[in-house]
Amino acid sequence: MEDRWLQRARRGFFLAWIPASAGLWVALSLAGGRGFLQSAPWVLGLCLLYAWLCYSARYLCRVLPLRRERLSRWLLTHILAALLVSALWTAVAWLLDEGWNTPARDWLGVGLVWFGSGVLLYLVSVGFHYLLLSLEETRLAEQAAHRSALLQRDAEVRALRAQLNPHFLFNSLTALASLLEEDPARARDMCILLAEFLRSALQHGGRAAVSLEEEMALAHQYLAIEKIRFGERLAVEEDIPAECRAARLPPLLLQPLVENAIKHGVSQLLEGGFVKLAARREQGGLSLSVENRFDPEAAPSRPAGMGLRLTEQRLRAFAGDEAWLRVTARGDRFTSSLWLPDTEGA
Repeated sequence: MEDRWLQRARRGFFLAWIPASAGLWVALSLAGGRGFLQSAPWVLGLCLLYAWLCYSARYLCRVLPLRRERLSRWLLTHILAALLVSALWTAVAWLLDEGWNTPARDWLGVGLVWFGSGVLLYLVSVGFHYLLLSLEETRLAEQAAHRSALLQRDAEVRALRAQLNPHFLFNSLTALASLLEEDPARARDMCILLAEFLRSALQHGGRAAVSLEEEMALAHQYLAIEKIRFGERLAVEEDIPAECRAARLPPLLLQPLVENAIKHGVSQLLEGGFVKLAARREQGGLSLSVENRFDPEAAPSRPAGMGLRLTEQRLRAFAGDEAWLRVTARGDRFTSSLWLPDTEGA
């Protein structure tokens, strides 16, 4: 289906013939043709015919695209075409009017005006069609670049997701192995929860985007597993306003941040600690944070691991370069914060 802008360009081309016809009408009247009012239907009808003849120049322009090395060729071709089409138009006008019913002394002036106007109008139409073809090529190139960017982004998301799923499984099985030695009974309960969690994670991760509500549900499943491991040592806090829960984000985005908080925070503290999940609507997007306590003496610095690196890459692949992920450590608080634009879901 033809683009709307091409349809508008075609309409604009034919509408431009209205002032051109009016100008030719005045010029012929001054050159000694028919009377001013008598010549109006005749001039306007022939101009409508010539508009279609000039519109056919678009096909010749497609065959002869602008090339510097072919400048003489296409210039000569279009000049010859303008002369032939204008001569044909002049002959048709003469035949329809039987010599314009003008005195012989005025015939030459009217014919020259008609023929010269035809050549000029045809060449202007050629220029218009080359401009239109240039805009069309630019538009097609932009569309192709956009499709290519979407395909590249989709490939990046798939590749990152392929890396992320084994990372989840490794961390979950490591947690289960540590619990098997400590409490086999709780390990069985954990196996059941882990199976449900992995099933949900696989379904969850196969989608292009999920709501924050769905992402939080998966985080709750994971935290229930870790609650078996740590018991009262793990406290969970949540501050997710209702207006944030419909926001759209890539699946399994919070999971690495929650894992990171437990692995480097709660598990390193004998008295235990907390994991706080918070969300806010700000600056036209969604702000998320995962905060936890940690031991600054045991871990004065903590470089970003695979989970954080994958989260940042997936965030940018999903929402573009405007999105960001930052980690900060202040006192005994470690916070992973991210922001992504335009995340409100339908």
